[in-house]
Amino acid sequence: VVRRTPCCKSAPFGVRPGSETYFRYCRLTMKITFVAAAVGAVLVNAQDPCATTGPTGEQIDGPFVPGEYKDWFDGLHNLKTQCLASIQYNDSIYDYDEIKWTRTAFMQPQMHPYDLFFYTQEGGYNASRWLDDLNTRYGGIDAALVWPTYTNIGIDSRSQFQQITSMPGGIDAITKFSAELKAAGVNVLWPYNPWDTGTHRDDQNRTDAQILAWLCNVTNTDGFNGDTMGSVPEEFFQAGVDIGYPIAIEPEGGGIADSLNWDTMGWGYWNYASVAPAVSKWKWLEPRFLTNVCDRWNKNKTDNLQYAWFNAAGYETWENVWGTWNEIVPADGEAIRRVGTMLRFFGALGFTTTDQWYPHTTDVVQEGSVFASRFELSSTEALWTLVNRGGLNSTGAQLSISPNSTVGTNSGLELHYYDCYHGEELKPDIASDGTVTLSFDIEANGYGCVFATPQDGNAKRANIQCSAPAQPQTLFEFLTVMKKMTSRKLASYRKDWTFLLQEVVDPGNSTPHDEPVNSTVRCPGGLYRFDTTGVEIEGAADTGVDAQFPWEIRPSKTHSAFINVPTFDIDVFPVTVGDYAQYLADSGYLPKNAHNWLSDDSWHWPEGTGPIVGPYGHGPATAPPKPRNKSVAERPVVHVSLAEAREYCSFYGKRLPQIWEWQYAAQGGDPSNTYPWGTDLDPTKFPSDLNQDFDTPPRGKVTDYVDSGGGSPFGVQDLIGNIWQYTTEVRDIHTRAVLLKGSANYRPTGSDWYFPQALELNKHNKYFLMDDSYERAATVGFRCVTDGPEDTSTASPTCQPSDDSPLCARADYTPGYVDLTALGSTDWIHFGDDENFTDYVTRKGGIASLKGKLSGLSLSSNSNNLTQMTNVPAAFSWTNGHTSKTPSGISVESGANTSVGVWTQSSDGSLSFGHINATVEAGHTAEVQFFVGLQDMDAQFSASLSSGTSGHGDILATFAQNVSTAVGASDPNNVAFTLRFDGPATLVSTWGMVPPSFCTDILCYYNQATRACGSDDGDSIDLTFNHHDDWVKYETDVSGDGIVRKYGGGEKITTTVLDGSAPTPYVDDEVSFSWNDGESRDPSQQDDYNGIALQGQDLGFSISIPVADVGTTEAQVWVGVNQTTGTVTASLSDGSVSPVSHAVECQNGAHNVGLTFDVHGAQPNATLNVQFSQYSSDGSITLQAAAVSYYDSRRRQLVRDGDGSFNFQAATLSVTEKQ
Repeated sequence: VVRRTPCCKSAPFGVRPGSETYFRYCRLTMKITFVAAAVGAVLVNAQDPCATTGPTGEQIDGPFVPGEYKDWFDGLHNLKTQCLASIQYNDSIYDYDEIKWTRTAFMQPQMHPYDLFFYTQEGGYNASRWLDDLNTRYGGIDAALVWPTYTNIGIDSRSQFQQITSMPGGIDAITKFSAELKAAGVNVLWPYNPWDTGTHRDDQNRTDAQILAWLCNVTNTDGFNGDTMGSVPEEFFQAGVDIGYPIAIEPEGGGIADSLNWDTMGWGYWNYASVAPAVSKWKWLEPRFLTNVCDRWNKNKTDNLQYAWFNAAGYETWENVWGTWNEIVPADGEAIRRVGTMLRFFGALGFTTTDQWYPHTTDVVQEGSVFASRFELSSTEALWTLVNRGGLNSTGAQLSISPNSTVGTNSGLELHYYDCYHGEELKPDIASDGTVTLSFDIEANGYGCVFATPQDGNAKRANIQCSAPAQPQTLFEFLTVMKKMTSRKLASYRKDWTFLLQEVVDPGNSTPHDEPVNSTVRCPGGLYRFDTTGVEIEGAADTGVDAQFPWEIRPSKTHSAFINVPTFDIDVFPVTVGDYAQYLADSGYLPKNAHNWLSDDSWHWPEGTGPIVGPYGHGPATAPPKPRNKSVAERPVVHVSLAEAREYCSFYGKRLPQIWEWQYAAQGGDPSNTYPWGTDLDPTKFPSDLNQDFDTPPRGKVTDYVDSGGGSPFGVQDLIGNIWQYTTEVRDIHTRAVLLKGSANYRPTGSDWYFPQALELNKHNKYFLMDDSYERAATVGFRCVTDGPEDTSTASPTCQPSDDSPLCARADYTPGYVDLTALGSTDWIHFGDDENFTDYVTRKGGIASLKGKLSGLSLSSNSNNLTQMTNVPAAFSWTNGHTSKTPSGISVESGANTSVGVWTQSSDGSLSFGHINATVEAGHTAEVQFFVGLQDMDAQFSASLSSGTSGHGDILATFAQNVSTAVGASDPNNVAFTLRFDGPATLVSTWGMVPPSFCTDILCYYNQATRACGSDDGDSIDLTFNHHDDWVKYETDVSGDGIVRKYGGGEKITTTVLDGSAPTPYVDDEVSFSWNDGESRDPSQQDDYNGIALQGQDLGFSISIPVADVGTTEAQVWVGVNQTTGTVTASLSDGSVSPVSHAVECQNGAHNVGLTFDVHGAQPNATLNVQFSQYSSDGSITLQAAAVSYYDSRRRQLVRDGDGSFNFQAATLSVTEKQ
């Protein structure tokens, strides 16, 4: 049997997909390809009379070609007869009035009761608000699947049924909102998770089927969805019948033939590969069975809705997918409104459940793009559901109705034909043979509806129940509604899908202390690379799963950013049972709803006031419990909600930690630490034995692993394996969640769907929030933090320039959205916006007289061309440049946004990027921000502040900050540098790669080729650029008139020739040098001399540079060889490290290298000595230049292979009057 393939998936060369030629070719191809097909796609075999061919087990392929329709349709009837006989089908299930609603429950969302449109802590349940939103956006719903279990289930031993009854207010409140929904025409389903076999077992030894029937009964709800179930056993339906409360069953997998005897609905995970819609198998076998098409992560609903409308099936309008918002875009929402309105009207009249259904009716004129089903009722009326599967509008004749049809001209009926999509009566074109042709338009990828009836429009009545008010009850009312509804084309509505953005909730205030107090430890602040990944089971990168932090443009599962973490104090241990008991005594706290509060065996309750648990146990606490005995006092307190944890911390002048603070404390500020003690998992340092009992066992003492070394470098204890710990709350307009760290050593057995663990410090899980009773868990606790003392350093956000600290400078994260117009009130520059790469720079417009400016722009790469970069996790906007780019014009689909920089890459680490100068005049203060990024590399930002606006003044201050991504990082990291200074002054900044290096504790060196061996191309070196304290350019000798030196350098660099030989000027070199802060020379002559040369074995040069007693001394030396080998040796005069050597070799030409030496921690008054000598008598060596810079802080060098990339995005300048 040949199955029909998708029509015209590949058109001939030159034929545009979607064109009229395309569809003519498609129809011709179908007729040629499938002319040999004889019996269609429906097969019945003796082994399985219900087996069919189709894209899924729930679908049947359509006919191969219209000419074979009769054989195909006869095959459908044979299938129905033999399949139903084989399962001994009787339709008694449809005799139950309690489940008749399932036939027309066309629009059904799965929803979470913690959706903020449905429930808030402040206002409680608000079903009407939730329904109003759905009515407004897509026309309302007919049923709701209320899902409070997965993904939170498994965080402790509460079963799925306990998760439901722990919802705020318990069964009484659930029954109330269920009644509100049903009064609005919305039936209610629960989820059933059959894989939940490892949590607490029912105290009454009831089966799951019996519990579900009881649950539906006591909450006045209507049935359940069988999660992960291809079919649901009959015992589940029988359990409801046994208690006189029949319930509807909806298997996620759609069902099987046998279950038609007790299932009346199911989901449809359908396949849409064919242009021609497949037929719903279960509906064909039993027309009253309703399939709700489900495609949860799909962002374009057209295929789903067209297949549903063609089959008169339902649709799962699911948006809140496990707490991730997959928006129904307005275009799809409007399509759902229209399809839902038509399905409800004709469903109420009985057309969608008639057994006179003719899928793929041959009445269709425009074969290949338009497909239709015909539904007949009472031999006097017919409904056609049409879909245009093509990319073009379909106009003209659409249906050709045979005179012998039930609603043909030979029927003897005086028929009216209505375009029930556009709400208009059609004028039939009746041929001489009685054939009726109906003409109307169907929008591209749109819907059509035709209704033939002999009745008057006012006489045709429907009784419709739906959440949307004022449903049409007569045909004329319906047509009026549809005419108004379809007056605007679907194509005019927004189709672009966008992420629902989140915000981090303010954790509250704390009372800072000069020194750590009350069992806390101080975590000194600093720049920190924060890397963490969510362990959620479902959701891809392009769906917005997990969280969004302030530096991100959208939610994402993986996070990496440089953060300037302020100093803070953190509790050494999680809050214990003893601590919480003291809090209860100090505060007098008693919850208004004490369900599950402090319900583990650590507590002793006064007689008659025990912990409030069980399905009906919701009410206020009347007295506090006390620790059961002294031995439990050191257990971490659990069974407290997020709000209760916050209240505890606040009561003592503290707050909960943000997730990056918790991780910073746990890693000791070192992002390479996977666990508190390092990189290796050591089961002796934490409670590692995974417990999978039916009931969560007590937590261990917080001090159990102190002696085994389980703490972090900062001394924080009990971080992993004992309890999950509250950190940051994130929320969007629909969902609240808290990010949990640490992971408990409990996870139920039996399924991978339970709440996953996250023992690694760079992982977390997301726990959805609703209210206290729902959130309290046996494995979740917390610790508190206190903000550190006020930061008065030059890196403080509030630092103001002064005589003592002329330069305020700090690094921090780049916000997800950056408004250059707001930040750069004086001047701004944005890179990489030109799509043709011809002009990388957008500048602020309208600059008149400047009190300051950005200038000296230089972007360069030694090994690669600059490339426009678009996938940086930040979005820049502006309104006052020579072009405008507003946030509304920034698309964040799949991480793409406006072009945000230029980038370059190197495989050998030999990269320099460029610099930007900022000047400010006297009497003013400048704030400069530089936005840069890097990926899988080590980079450094450095800046030098000099007096005056010429760039030749005295050095006032310097700043350098190294940043390093994780090795092998696939995503870029952004970092923003903010510098503040008073005028008159000039700031020179640079951003570049830190090449691979050799390091000891005191001395680091690395080399960077400036001219490859034998190459005719060399680099241009700007000696002014980033060489702050002294530099020397060698021209004819090593001193005196033979050199050019930096103004005011103080002759820190001393050079001699090893054996006293006279060097000769070297002029034939591709490496050139320039400067603007040295001795005056004609700039055109600066490149005449490229160094001094020596020729002969063991000849060479010696350079001496004083080392600073504190901070870092960075020395650079540029040398070359020509057809020889030279050796560079560096040593310290204090003998603190062994000398290091580097060979520079080229036997077939010239080779030039720049060598950098960083010294930190040498003895006072030490000197760095660098010797460069020739190894053999052949060829020559050249000394070109040397420079030195002194930095206040240590520059961290890391070893890496140098194959990453880095980028420059933007810079801003804001100048204000000096205060």
